[in-house]
Amino acid sequence: MTMNVDQEFFNEVLRHLDIIYEVDGDTKLKIQDLINDGKAVLEFKAQNNDIDWEDSFNKRILKEYVRFSYNGLTDFFDDNFITAITEFCIRNEVYENGKV
Repeated sequence: MTMNVDQEFFNEVLRHLDIIYEVDGDTKLKIQDLINDGKAVLEFKAQNNDIDWEDSFNKRILKEYVRFSYNGLTDFFDDNFITAITEFCIRNEVYENGKV
C-alpha cells in the first residue's frame, strides 16, 4: 500500500540527498517509494504502525534510511544507526494495553 508523501517532507528528503535539481516523474516515484518503504521498515522495527512522522527525531532517522536506500546501502543501515534505531524503538514503544 502506497501512502501519500507530504510535499514538505519530500522536499526535505531531496535536500538531504543533495538533489537540488527538478526531479522527473520516475525519480519522484522512486523517492516516494523509498520513503514509504523506510516507514514500513522502521515501523516494523518498533513494532508500531502508528509512528508520529511529524516528530523531528523520527523524521531524521527516516531521512537517513532513505539516504542509505537511495544509494543501495540498506544492508549497512542497521550497523551504522544501531543506537538511533534503539532510541527510535524506545521512543515509539507500544505497550500491551496501548501506546504510552
